[in-house]
Amino acid sequence: MRGIIATLAILVPAVALAGEPVGIEVWDHNHPEAARELGEWVKNHPEAAHQFFEWDGHHPVRAKEFVTWSITHPAANIDVFVVTHRGWEYFDVIMEKHRPAAEAFLAWTRRHPKAAEQLMNHPKGLEWAGNNLYKEFWQLEHPNAQPAAPEAGMEVWDRNHPEAAKELGEWVKHHPEAARLFFEWDGHHTGRAKDFVTWAITHPGDNIDVFVLAHPGWERFDKIMEHHRPAAEAFIAWCRKHPKAAEALMNHPRGLEWAGNHLYKEHWDLEHPRH
Repeated sequence: MRGIIATLAILVPAVALAGEPVGIEVWDHNHPEAARELGEWVKNHPEAAHQFFEWDGHHPVRAKEFVTWSITHPAANIDVFVVTHRGWEYFDVIMEKHRPAAEAFLAWTRRHPKAAEQLMNHPKGLEWAGNNLYKEFWQLEHPNAQPAAPEAGMEVWDRNHPEAAKELGEWVKHHPEAARLFFEWDGHHTGRAKDFVTWAITHPGDNIDVFVLAHPGWERFDKIMEHHRPAAEAFIAWCRKHPKAAEALMNHPRGLEWAGNHLYKEHWDLEHPRH
Protein backbone atom coordinates (compact mmCIF):
# COMPACT_ATOMS: atom_id res chain seq x y z
CA MET A 1 0.00 0.00 0.00
CA ARG A 2 2.81 2.38 0.90
CA GLY A 3 4.44 1.53 -2.38
CA ILE A 4 1.30 2.51 -4.30
CA ILE A 5 1.03 5.80 -2.45
CA ALA A 6 4.69 6.54 -3.12
CA THR A 7 4.20 5.80 -6.81
CA LEU A 8 1.18 8.12 -6.98
CA ALA A 9 3.13 10.85 -5.22
CA ILE A 10 5.66 10.68 -8.02
CA LEU A 11 3.15 10.43 -10.87
CA VAL A 12 0.70 13.18 -9.84
CA PRO A 13 3.22 16.06 -10.16
CA ALA A 14 4.34 14.60 -13.48
CA VAL A 15 0.76 14.56 -14.76
CA ALA A 16 0.22 18.13 -13.55
CA LEU A 17 3.36 19.30 -15.33
CA ALA A 18 2.13 17.78 -18.59
CA GLY A 19 -0.79 20.21 -18.65
CA GLU A 20 -0.67 23.97 -19.04
CA PRO A 21 0.66 25.82 -15.95
CA VAL A 22 -2.08 27.72 -14.21
CA GLY A 23 -0.34 31.11 -13.87
CA ILE A 24 -1.31 33.93 -16.21
CA GLU A 25 2.35 34.94 -16.46
CA VAL A 26 3.10 31.91 -18.66
CA TRP A 27 0.24 32.47 -21.11
CA ASP A 28 2.41 34.02 -23.82
CA HIS A 29 5.00 31.22 -23.46
CA ASN A 30 2.30 28.58 -23.84
CA HIS A 31 0.75 30.31 -26.87
CA PRO A 32 3.60 32.16 -28.62
CA GLU A 33 1.92 32.50 -32.02
CA ALA A 34 -1.36 33.71 -30.55
CA ALA A 35 0.50 36.13 -28.26
CA ARG A 36 2.48 37.52 -31.18
CA GLU A 37 -0.64 38.03 -33.29
CA LEU A 38 -2.47 39.68 -30.40
CA GLY A 39 0.47 42.07 -30.09
CA GLU A 40 0.18 42.92 -33.79
CA TRP A 41 -3.52 43.62 -33.26
CA VAL A 42 -2.68 45.99 -30.41
CA LYS A 43 -0.10 47.79 -32.58
CA ASN A 44 -2.61 48.19 -35.41
CA HIS A 45 -5.50 49.27 -33.16
CA PRO A 46 -3.97 50.93 -30.07
CA GLU A 47 -6.97 52.98 -28.97
CA ALA A 48 -9.41 50.13 -29.50
CA ALA A 49 -7.07 47.79 -27.61
CA HIS A 50 -6.98 50.28 -24.74
CA GLN A 51 -10.80 50.22 -24.68
CA PHE A 52 -10.89 46.40 -24.75
CA PHE A 53 -8.44 46.16 -21.84
CA GLU A 54 -10.47 48.66 -19.80
CA TRP A 55 -13.67 46.78 -20.60
CA ASP A 56 -12.19 43.54 -19.31
CA GLY A 57 -10.92 45.34 -16.23
CA HIS A 58 -14.35 46.73 -15.36
CA HIS A 59 -16.59 43.98 -16.78
CA PRO A 60 -14.54 40.73 -17.03
CA VAL A 61 -17.62 38.49 -17.13
CA ARG A 62 -19.03 40.35 -20.14
CA ALA A 63 -15.67 40.38 -21.93
CA LYS A 64 -15.34 36.63 -21.36
CA GLU A 65 -18.89 36.09 -22.63
CA PHE A 66 -18.00 37.92 -25.84
CA VAL A 67 -14.93 35.73 -26.41
CA THR A 68 -16.84 32.55 -25.58
CA TRP A 69 -19.60 33.52 -28.01
CA SER A 70 -17.02 34.22 -30.73
CA ILE A 71 -15.42 30.80 -30.31
CA THR A 72 -18.69 28.86 -30.10
CA HIS A 73 -20.27 30.73 -33.04
CA PRO A 74 -17.40 30.71 -35.55
CA ALA A 75 -19.51 31.64 -38.56
CA ALA A 76 -21.69 34.32 -36.98
CA ASN A 77 -21.31 38.00 -37.84
CA ILE A 78 -20.51 40.31 -34.94
CA ASP A 79 -23.89 42.01 -35.40
CA VAL A 80 -25.59 38.87 -34.10
CA PHE A 81 -23.90 39.47 -30.76
CA VAL A 82 -24.41 43.23 -30.79
CA VAL A 83 -28.19 43.14 -31.24
CA THR A 84 -28.60 40.84 -28.23
CA HIS A 85 -26.26 42.75 -25.93
CA ARG A 86 -27.27 46.39 -26.23
CA GLY A 87 -26.44 48.89 -23.54
CA TRP A 88 -23.18 47.23 -22.55
CA GLU A 89 -20.85 49.85 -21.09
CA TYR A 90 -17.53 50.13 -22.99
CA PHE A 91 -18.63 47.59 -25.61
CA ASP A 92 -21.13 50.01 -27.14
CA VAL A 93 -18.38 52.62 -27.51
CA ILE A 94 -16.01 50.03 -28.98
CA MET A 95 -18.56 49.05 -31.62
CA GLU A 96 -19.43 52.66 -32.40
CA LYS A 97 -15.84 53.86 -32.74
CA HIS A 98 -13.74 50.77 -33.46
CA ARG A 99 -15.79 48.18 -35.33
CA PRO A 100 -12.92 47.04 -37.64
CA ALA A 101 -10.73 46.47 -34.58
CA ALA A 102 -13.50 44.49 -32.86
CA GLU A 103 -13.93 42.31 -35.95
CA ALA A 104 -10.16 41.75 -36.09
CA PHE A 105 -10.18 40.72 -32.42
CA LEU A 106 -13.05 38.35 -33.17
CA ALA A 107 -11.02 36.79 -35.96
CA TRP A 108 -8.04 36.36 -33.60
CA THR A 109 -10.15 34.49 -31.03
CA ARG A 110 -11.39 32.14 -33.76
CA ARG A 111 -7.90 31.46 -35.11
CA HIS A 112 -6.58 30.78 -31.60
CA PRO A 113 -9.56 29.52 -29.59
CA LYS A 114 -7.50 27.66 -26.97
CA ALA A 115 -5.26 30.65 -26.33
CA ALA A 116 -8.23 33.02 -26.16
CA GLU A 117 -10.13 30.74 -23.82
CA GLN A 118 -7.11 30.29 -21.55
CA LEU A 119 -6.54 34.03 -21.40
CA MET A 120 -10.16 34.79 -20.48
CA ASN A 121 -10.30 32.00 -17.91
CA HIS A 122 -8.06 34.16 -15.76
CA PRO A 123 -10.08 36.97 -14.09
CA LYS A 124 -9.27 40.15 -16.04
CA GLY A 125 -6.78 38.17 -18.14
CA LEU A 126 -7.10 40.41 -21.17
CA GLU A 127 -6.49 43.49 -19.04
CA TRP A 128 -3.44 41.77 -17.54
CA ALA A 129 -2.05 41.04 -21.00
CA GLY A 130 -2.60 44.63 -22.06
CA ASN A 131 -0.76 46.02 -19.06
CA ASN A 132 2.02 43.44 -18.84
CA LEU A 133 2.69 42.34 -22.41
CA TYR A 134 1.53 45.09 -24.74
CA LYS A 135 1.36 48.39 -22.88
CA GLU A 136 4.15 49.96 -24.94
CA PHE A 137 1.98 49.52 -28.05
CA TRP A 138 -1.25 51.12 -26.83
CA GLN A 139 -0.10 53.74 -24.34
CA LEU A 140 -1.53 56.78 -26.07
CA GLU A 141 0.62 59.62 -24.76
CA HIS A 142 4.08 58.11 -25.20
CA PRO A 143 4.17 54.87 -27.21
CA ASN A 144 7.24 52.71 -26.48
CA ALA A 145 8.01 54.77 -23.34
CA GLN A 146 8.15 53.44 -19.82
CA PRO A 147 5.09 54.44 -17.75
CA ALA A 148 5.68 57.31 -15.38
CA ALA A 149 6.04 56.51 -11.70
CA PRO A 150 2.92 57.32 -9.68
CA GLU A 151 2.89 60.42 -7.55
CA ALA A 152 3.88 59.80 -3.96
CA GLY A 153 0.70 61.14 -2.41
CA MET A 154 -2.49 62.99 -3.12
CA GLU A 155 -1.29 65.94 -1.07
CA VAL A 156 1.40 66.82 -3.65
CA TRP A 157 -0.90 66.85 -6.67
CA ASP A 158 -1.40 70.63 -6.75
CA ARG A 159 2.34 71.24 -6.35
CA ASN A 160 3.16 68.84 -9.17
CA HIS A 161 0.52 70.40 -11.45
CA PRO A 162 0.27 74.06 -10.36
CA GLU A 163 -1.26 75.46 -13.55
CA ALA A 164 -3.87 72.70 -13.77
CA ALA A 165 -4.68 73.09 -10.07
CA LYS A 166 -5.14 76.84 -10.47
CA GLU A 167 -7.46 76.42 -13.46
CA LEU A 168 -9.48 73.72 -11.71
CA GLY A 169 -9.94 76.18 -8.84
CA GLU A 170 -11.23 78.77 -11.30
CA TRP A 171 -13.69 76.20 -12.63
CA VAL A 172 -14.94 75.54 -9.09
CA LYS A 173 -15.39 79.27 -8.48
CA HIS A 174 -17.43 79.70 -11.66
CA HIS A 175 -19.52 76.53 -11.17
CA PRO A 176 -19.78 75.93 -7.39
CA GLU A 177 -23.00 73.89 -7.42
CA ALA A 178 -21.85 71.73 -10.34
CA ALA A 179 -18.44 71.28 -8.71
CA ARG A 180 -20.11 70.05 -5.51
CA LEU A 181 -22.06 67.49 -7.53
CA PHE A 182 -18.90 66.35 -9.33
CA PHE A 183 -17.08 65.91 -6.02
CA GLU A 184 -20.02 63.94 -4.59
CA TRP A 185 -20.20 61.81 -7.73
CA ASP A 186 -16.52 60.89 -7.41
CA GLY A 187 -17.06 60.11 -3.74
CA HIS A 188 -19.93 57.71 -4.43
CA HIS A 189 -19.02 56.37 -7.90
CA THR A 190 -15.27 56.86 -8.23
CA GLY A 191 -14.92 54.25 -10.99
CA ARG A 192 -17.49 55.99 -13.15
CA ALA A 193 -15.97 59.42 -12.54
CA LYS A 194 -12.58 58.05 -13.59
CA ASP A 195 -14.15 56.49 -16.70
CA PHE A 196 -15.54 59.91 -17.63
CA VAL A 197 -12.15 61.61 -17.28
CA THR A 198 -10.38 58.82 -19.17
CA TRP A 199 -12.93 59.07 -21.97
CA ALA A 200 -12.47 62.87 -22.16
CA ILE A 201 -8.71 62.47 -22.53
CA THR A 202 -8.75 59.58 -25.00
CA HIS A 203 -11.53 61.02 -27.18
CA PRO A 204 -10.38 64.64 -27.60
CA GLY A 205 -12.59 65.33 -30.60
CA ASP A 206 -15.85 63.92 -29.27
CA ASN A 207 -18.81 65.92 -28.04
CA ILE A 208 -20.01 65.13 -24.53
CA ASP A 209 -23.25 63.74 -26.00
CA VAL A 210 -21.31 60.71 -27.28
CA PHE A 211 -20.48 59.78 -23.70
CA VAL A 212 -23.96 60.57 -22.40
CA LEU A 213 -25.68 58.35 -24.95
CA ALA A 214 -23.38 55.45 -24.08
CA HIS A 215 -23.91 55.84 -20.31
CA PRO A 216 -27.63 56.38 -19.61
CA GLY A 217 -28.98 56.09 -16.11
CA TRP A 218 -25.81 57.04 -14.27
CA GLU A 219 -26.81 58.34 -10.85
CA ARG A 220 -25.64 61.90 -10.13
CA PHE A 221 -24.10 62.24 -13.60
CA ASP A 222 -27.58 62.45 -15.15
CA LYS A 223 -28.38 65.28 -12.73
CA ILE A 224 -25.17 67.08 -13.62
CA MET A 225 -25.97 66.88 -17.31
CA GLU A 226 -29.58 67.98 -16.79
CA HIS A 227 -28.79 71.06 -14.71
CA HIS A 228 -25.12 71.86 -15.31
CA ARG A 229 -24.18 70.97 -18.87
CA PRO A 230 -21.96 74.07 -19.45
CA ALA A 231 -20.00 73.22 -16.30
CA ALA A 232 -19.57 69.61 -17.44
CA GLU A 233 -18.32 70.78 -20.84
CA ALA A 234 -15.90 73.17 -19.13
CA PHE A 235 -14.62 70.32 -16.94
CA ILE A 236 -14.04 68.17 -20.04
CA ALA A 237 -12.09 71.03 -21.59
CA TRP A 238 -9.94 71.20 -18.45
CA CYS A 239 -9.23 67.44 -18.64
CA ARG A 240 -8.18 67.73 -22.27
CA LYS A 241 -6.01 70.78 -21.62
CA HIS A 242 -4.25 69.10 -18.67
CA PRO A 243 -4.45 65.35 -19.37
CA LYS A 244 -1.51 64.34 -17.17
CA ALA A 245 -2.83 66.31 -14.21
CA ALA A 246 -6.37 64.97 -14.67
CA GLU A 247 -5.12 61.39 -14.97
CA ALA A 248 -2.88 61.75 -11.91
CA LEU A 249 -5.78 63.15 -9.91
CA MET A 250 -8.16 60.35 -10.88
CA ASN A 251 -5.57 57.62 -10.33
CA HIS A 252 -6.03 58.28 -6.63
CA PRO A 253 -9.29 56.70 -5.39
CA ARG A 254 -11.76 59.57 -4.90
CA GLY A 255 -9.05 62.00 -5.93
CA LEU A 256 -11.48 64.57 -7.29
CA GLU A 257 -13.51 64.47 -4.09
CA TRP A 258 -10.29 64.91 -2.09
CA ALA A 259 -9.32 67.97 -4.14
CA GLY A 260 -12.78 69.46 -3.64
CA ASN A 261 -12.63 69.05 0.12
CA HIS A 262 -8.97 69.97 0.69
CA LEU A 263 -8.11 72.50 -2.03
CA TYR A 264 -11.33 74.18 -3.14
CA LYS A 265 -13.97 73.81 -0.45
CA GLU A 266 -14.05 77.54 0.27
CA HIS A 267 -15.18 78.13 -3.32
CA TRP A 268 -18.06 75.65 -3.48
CA ASP A 269 -19.25 75.41 0.14
CA LEU A 270 -22.71 76.87 -0.38
CA GLU A 271 -23.04 78.10 3.19
CA HIS A 272 -20.01 80.37 2.92
CA PRO A 273 -18.78 80.50 -0.69
CA ARG A 274 -15.81 82.74 -1.44
CA HIS A 275 -15.47 84.35 -4.86
